[in-house]
Amino acid sequence: MSTNNIDFDILKTKLKNRLAYILFVDLFNPTIHEGKLDTYIDNMKLTLELIDSLCVKNYDKVYPLINIPMEIQIKEYQTFCLPKKPIEEIGQFYFENEEIFQNKGRFRPAVEYKNIKILFDTKNFLPLGLPDHALIGIKNNAGAFFIEEKFVLDDAFYFLAYTEKLIDDYKKIPEGISKEKKKSISRNLRSSICSNSRSAILFFNNFIECFVSSIGFNYYSNNENLLSKEQKSILLKGKKLGKKFLPLKRKIVEILDIICIDDSLKLVWNKDNPIDEPYTSFFKFIRQLRTLLVHPGPVRNGMFQSPADWYQESYTCGKICMEISQDLWKRCYPHREFPEYLEFLDFDKNLKKGYKRLDLD
Repeated sequence: MSTNNIDFDILKTKLKNRLAYILFVDLFNPTIHEGKLDTYIDNMKLTLELIDSLCVKNYDKVYPLINIPMEIQIKEYQTFCLPKKPIEEIGQFYFENEEIFQNKGRFRPAVEYKNIKILFDTKNFLPLGLPDHALIGIKNNAGAFFIEEKFVLDDAFYFLAYTEKLIDDYKKIPEGISKEKKKSISRNLRSSICSNSRSAILFFNNFIECFVSSIGFNYYSNNENLLSKEQKSILLKGKKLGKKFLPLKRKIVEILDIICIDDSLKLVWNKDNPIDEPYTSFFKFIRQLRTLLVHPGPVRNGMFQSPADWYQESYTCGKICMEISQDLWKRCYPHREFPEYLEFLDFDKNLKKGYKRLDLD
């Protein structure tokens, strides 16, 4: 093949960018990072050496050795990690910003979603609805993602699922044991049912505040230059400038006031517009449980409930929290589907995940 019209500097740059594209996508490919990487690294080094050696004399022999396997790899990866931009441009971005993806991140090897969402359509390996600050696993964490509200919600449903398991265990206390042993098992199970129910309620309440804060921070990261100092303070710190931290009820109102594109989607709570369901029941749960847990003494009504009542409280609280989170999402994102990364904020789907965490076999 004639090489008269080939600019080898441009060709080498193009090939290196395509190789960088492969290296970039490999960060998110779990199969690459299973076991030893020696062979993989050696192959990449060899390809880079071949690109550097490319010249007029060896073009007919060396170029196919570089290009054919690279094209096969790129074609395969374009089904896994769909590019939003030309792959050479994506490769160049990775080459110029590689240090972002070499850091360990706040959790383990990971990178913030905002660093890849403009380059890739990630629907084939990540759930929909992730905020910019979600951490996407890379290298040995490839295939995973990390976001605070998911941890909190998973824990809430774990405690609820575990409570149900304990209730089932309570019903199956064996008959052929001593009266004393049966009494001991019964007492421990009853206490554990109550403890896990209260834990579920606390985590459900924590989830709502975490979820609201995450929505606020995501809005900030996408609109920083359009926000006033007051708005930034509310979205980042949960308080107005020079003021105390906002209670959750006011925080929800203030964040929605900033984010909602339509005034009809905002929440207005005052004497003329009292709080309504499901928020009424939610804040009642928060107020009652906090009073019961941190103000012993005269205020005791409700703390000494039966295991069955505590379980029912946690179950109802979970239902309400999912209703509220769906309502908040629809107000902030009226044209978007519920977030897949939170199981679409569906109570039954999340509870099923809680059951799976109990299956240790």
